[in-house]
Amino acid sequence: MKRYLLFTLLAGIYAYTAQAYTTLRMQDPQRTWVSFQSKLDTAVVSIKPKGAYFECGLYLTFSAGPNISNYNYYNPDTFEMQLFFDLPEGSFVNDSWLWVGNQIVQASIIDRGRAQMIYEGIVNRRKDPSILYKNSNTQYELRVFPVDKNEKRKVKITYMVPASWSNGRASCPLPLNILKASAQAPHVEVLSYTDSDWSAPVITEVPGTVFQPVQGQQFTRAVIPSSNVTNLTGINYSLLSPMQNGMYTALYQTGPNQGYYQMVMMPLQAAGINLRRKTAFLFDYEGNSTTAPAAVLAKTRQILLDNYQPTDSFNLMFSQLSIYQYSNTWLPCDSATINTVFNALNLQNPMSAYSNLPSLINAGIGFINSTGRQGDMILFSNTDNFSTISAANQLITDLLAAMGPTRIPVHVVDFQDANVSYVWSNGTYYYGNDYFNSNIAALTGGIYETVRLQNYYYYNSSYTRTLSETADDLMQQVQGSVNGFDSYLTATNGFCYGSYDNAPLGVLSVNKPYIRVGRYTGTAPLQFHIAGSFQGTAISHDLTTGTTANADSFTKKMWIARFIESMESIANINSQQKGEIMDSSINNRVLSRYTAFLALEPSDTVKACDNCEDETNPGNTTAIDDLEDHTGIKAFPNPFSGNLTIKVYLEEGDATLKVYNTMGQLVKTFELNASMGNEVTVTWDGKSDTGDELSSGVYIVVLETKAGKKIVRVVKS
Repeated sequence: MKRYLLFTLLAGIYAYTAQAYTTLRMQDPQRTWVSFQSKLDTAVVSIKPKGAYFECGLYLTFSAGPNISNYNYYNPDTFEMQLFFDLPEGSFVNDSWLWVGNQIVQASIIDRGRAQMIYEGIVNRRKDPSILYKNSNTQYELRVFPVDKNEKRKVKITYMVPASWSNGRASCPLPLNILKASAQAPHVEVLSYTDSDWSAPVITEVPGTVFQPVQGQQFTRAVIPSSNVTNLTGINYSLLSPMQNGMYTALYQTGPNQGYYQMVMMPLQAAGINLRRKTAFLFDYEGNSTTAPAAVLAKTRQILLDNYQPTDSFNLMFSQLSIYQYSNTWLPCDSATINTVFNALNLQNPMSAYSNLPSLINAGIGFINSTGRQGDMILFSNTDNFSTISAANQLITDLLAAMGPTRIPVHVVDFQDANVSYVWSNGTYYYGNDYFNSNIAALTGGIYETVRLQNYYYYNSSYTRTLSETADDLMQQVQGSVNGFDSYLTATNGFCYGSYDNAPLGVLSVNKPYIRVGRYTGTAPLQFHIAGSFQGTAISHDLTTGTTANADSFTKKMWIARFIESMESIANINSQQKGEIMDSSINNRVLSRYTAFLALEPSDTVKACDNCEDETNPGNTTAIDDLEDHTGIKAFPNPFSGNLTIKVYLEEGDATLKVYNTMGQLVKTFELNASMGNEVTVTWDGKSDTGDELSSGVYIVVLETKAGKKIVRVVKS
């Protein structure tokens, strides 16, 4: 019995940790059992290319959402918003903002322990802070307090994400996991910054998305509907990049002939590795998946654009009553052809709702045999029609016979994550078509990847990889790697040092960007030597970085982030090393595990930001200045349900009393003048200037005088 309980406990722990980390919820911090999923009302992402990384500014406005109806009987004055989220490997957070009314508070970065003490103390006093932690290399935690159940709050998280590079374009993923954490998915506005080097923005998975210019702004704007946020497993933004001959280099000079560098290299182009691949993509869609057909096609388009060269070839085949083959000949893998083909497929809707797996693979074999017997197949399938051992063995035998003496590699991406059956054979559980898929791949020299976890006891369809992640893992194995990878970089009349890269184990995927940041003494150009083994053959190349861009201070931040990450990985870290991390983090505003971003309500000691530009509402942000001690404002009762009494203290001159909602919209104005005396009492009935009854929630009362501004926060119940 004890063993059974231990097993159950371990299984539960595994299942919990296997879940996606990202969650968005409201919780009463003083009654922790009151917790429910929160809602994102708006989401905006601004994207600026910084070379090896893209800077993403994520603006989120959130509220309690529909689940608050379950707590109508419970009326706390405030909740805490809790956002636990993942960022891609190698990303780092470098800023956090909190809106207090229409004012922006830029968070301070301080040591984590002190920040936590301040935050928790303020929560107990029911004041206004936000706090942002880093919990691992990829996991973060944002908390905002207070949030009335009828209130909306706004934040901004700024982070840097490594760019993916291919075929002249650089791309980054949109934070779809955060958007999907909402009780209702919002539509997403994407603000794209371009220039002469970085141009032609594209949303890969949403063809036809148009970026429109915004008057007076450097960015263009596109909107992704909420339906795409709900249905797609990944959304990627890309730009034409300034990479030349597979190399991109930028220097940030901090002194005479010294500074920081960033470099990106594509091994296929820069090192002259020639694969010349031909691939037939096969689609057998039966409906046993949470991934929609459009998302499968979008991912395939991305695979072709990211992993294939114009000299490579492809074709597409679909399960139908009679197999639909897009072309009778191989098609070139240039971006124009790829986009033309998939734009046409989006109109044709070629995927059926039933499986015809034997005929589909046989058609792929016939096509490759008839066009020179060179090529491989990548099968996207979510059927389990051949889950029994006997049926699978018979089909495998027939397919191998159709191939003849030359095996054609069959790579399989199995994305069945619904209605999954299983069989038990020879001490193993096989889910769906696992037995068939794994054996047809193994016997033909292919690769098999599935979205499902491969352990019977812990399997649950909720704990799966996405189709995008699964396909990327397969492609990395199919393309091959440079093993024993070694490199040496030096500057003209100097040297490079303190480098960090994304190939720490000496293994470099040939079609993934090699990203390196470091420090240099000397001048451009940089000289780069690489060596290793590819497909059993030793390779060695000397490269010159060529045209070098002038980078900004974000290149230093990239290096600081990698330095912090390397220090955080020390097994038995001591206090001196923790101190180095905190100093580097605080001095450069790069979040670490030992620091936190803390934003507090503006006061005599905490100033609102007077140079923080709200890209979602440009030109409408004002700062709260210091006020003289003799100017003040009080409001009572607070919270109020009928009338609110506001007492204002003036020494001289006219003044204006304004009331804003939490979205920064002006709802009520009172004009005050010197004839009213030094102490003025104003009664507000909770209505707008137009006489409309305002909803319950939080409002910000702002007193504007010649001396400056003063605010008080009130709650209308």
